[in-house]
Amino acid sequence: MKKIIGVGLAFLLLAACNSDVSTLSFSKIETVPEGLSAVIDSSETLQLIEESDNTVYLVYQAEGEIATGVEEQEKGIKINLDITSIENGEKQEHVYKMTLDDSHEAIDVYINGEYTAFDSISKFVDESGI
Repeated sequence: MKKIIGVGLAFLLLAACNSDVSTLSFSKIETVPEGLSAVIDSSETLQLIEESDNTVYLVYQAEGEIATGVEEQEKGIKINLDITSIENGEKQEHVYKMTLDDSHEAIDVYINGEYTAFDSISKFVDESGI
């Protein structure tokens, strides 16, 4: 009986440890939802567009290919965007979807190592049901 209780307590302890697992995700999207397309301003270099409390889109207008990196920090996220190559000199739209946790209070973006503020922060509602 003591072994069963010990195993049960160990299981509860492990389950409690796993409750702090982050749900942070960051991925480039190729197909932009129609409602989001209407909110994107191609004249702005860096935009943050909120879909819900935990889903946001980062839109970066830049020439060439972009290497990305994401780091979780104490209360926020650090996103690194580095231009790796310039192809034809024309700006391209790079759209990234992020899923956040309630613990993420700030998003800091560094472009080629320099902190960069968002040109705009806006919201959109995805009515497509996807």
